Amino acid sequence: MIIGNNGVGPLTDAFDANYLNGSSFNSGSGGTLSSMSVHVGAVGTAPNNKFQIAVYGDAGGPGNLIAATGIGSLTGQAWNTLPITATLAANTNYWLIYNTNANSGSLNDMTYKNGGLGAYSNPINFGAMPASFGSSNTGSWTYDIYGTYGSSNPSPSPSPSPSQSPSPSPPPTVPGPLQTIVGASTIEVNDGTTFAAIFDRNQGGGISRLYDLTRDPNRANNLGPQPGYTVFNSYLFNANAAAWGLIGSGSATTFAVTNQSAESTTVHVITPYHCEADPPGGSCLLGDVTAESWTTIYPGGYVFFERRIITGSTAHTLQNAAPASVDLCLCSSLNGIFDGAGSDTSYPSPFDVHAGNGSEQWWGQYQNPTGSGPSLGVLQSAYQDSSFGMNFTDMRLIVGSAYLRSHVTARTESSSTLKANTTYIARYRGWLSEFANSANAVAMTADYRQPALIVTAGSLQTNDSELGASGLVSGYNPGTGRYVVAPGSAGQVDTMLGFPAGVTVRFRPSFKVVGWNGGPLVVRWGGSVLTAGVDYRSSTDSSGALRVSLDFDVVAGQALAGQRQNAILSFSNS
Repeated sequence: MIIGNNGVGPLTDAFDANYLNGSSFNSGSGGTLSSMSVHVGAVGTAPNNKFQIAVYGDAGGPGNLIAATGIGSLTGQAWNTLPITATLAANTNYWLIYNTNANSGSLNDMTYKNGGLGAYSNPINFGAMPASFGSSNTGSWTYDIYGTYGSSNPSPSPSPSPSQSPSPSPPPTVPGPLQTIVGASTIEVNDGTTFAAIFDRNQGGGISRLYDLTRDPNRANNLGPQPGYTVFNSYLFNANAAAWGLIGSGSATTFAVTNQSAESTTVHVITPYHCEADPPGGSCLLGDVTAESWTTIYPGGYVFFERRIITGSTAHTLQNAAPASVDLCLCSSLNGIFDGAGSDTSYPSPFDVHAGNGSEQWWGQYQNPTGSGPSLGVLQSAYQDSSFGMNFTDMRLIVGSAYLRSHVTARTESSSTLKANTTYIARYRGWLSEFANSANAVAMTADYRQPALIVTAGSLQTNDSELGASGLVSGYNPGTGRYVVAPGSAGQVDTMLGFPAGVTVRFRPSFKVVGWNGGPLVVRWGGSVLTAGVDYRSSTDSSGALRVSLDFDVVAGQALAGQRQNAILSFSNS
């Protein structure tokens, strides 16, 4: 529940800097605010990109200060959120007020619409909200500014038109806790209700079998590719070779679970590039090149992996490369999808085509079943452009029953060089889900490539011992999908997700708390205690770090089923 206006108006204000600007709103049922948000247009460069928001009482215009946020940094053309604690009486008018420090009248300005009641102050230096608003100038306009109640209902009724949102519709079955089953040459990871993925040492350690447990609980239909391939595959074509080298057509040399719990499982694999059996007996000339990967899977089929291509003492000139593909079954219900495709069904089985332009940030396969067949699809998003330092020129689609396996990937279609004794690294996000479609892929990729987190108690980490990650943006490790934070002196973490321009949903965010002191875990959302196993899942790794994954998506505005509106997230012992 909110007080204020969470729509984006058609107009942009001017000269907001060094003035108090805001609008009057009624508190409704009242409660305690946990955050305040404001939508702005173009933003100046640092240090002239700061802002602050506050709540003032009503005295026929803005009156005395009730509470103020700290100072934050703005993102242009986006909602910007800061934590606050302010208790508002029911059915009472309050003023939500904004100030900023731009050095131009056309920067850092709020968006708004006509109508309602707005006000601005006499000039005032940015830096601290005054105890009293002072003289005000009022008029008929409503700024795009609102506060979020910590006691708001976290699970509002679903919209009658969920297709209007880029977030997934609520699944018919809630994902269960992860189960990890280690066999002699296989590792199965499933959540009991939505997916089962089986890694196979003899197929490069990758996922060879994939099942839609929602619609196919008896596992009658393997959505994984035929032997010789793997779901998240990698292809290299050495100059003068007769065949592609890939990671799915031979045995892995390292095949192990490095972390497993109900919250997440990580599989570590090292495998040579084996020669594709098409043509039979063809040489791929990649005998000293290996692929190393760490794949972390969460309930609901959320996947994150870091892949490394490692060369030996020989440099390799490649005539083509497709280092990150999605390979599935020879199934006529599949459609190839990618960033920029016209629709989910533009490239149905049995399409065999080159498309796109090489700048695609995501690709995958959408399942369009008939009758009661499986509906699970697979998405893959790249965290970086020019993965592995390669320049891609198109998307290669061999869809459904067209040939050998259903295959969608970005390809270079030109020569590139792998230097000797060099490690090339790229990170990806995947999704094994019946909601794998273009709309969700766009939203998920924006979430992945634009991490943002504010920490008000504790600290963001710039490094993570896991995968040797360094230079983390907002504490985010893209190889594991976790924000990495540390508690403050009181042993607590208070944090809030950010929503830069283009980010509409944070999909089931996950956190790693290093330096956790153990003891009972209490997780709060907007001040309300969450329930373990229902609202979140947690585990502790071998280093003693706490891992917490939320079992809901987070949005900045109105929440649908399976979502909660953004609020302060806290980890503590009490």
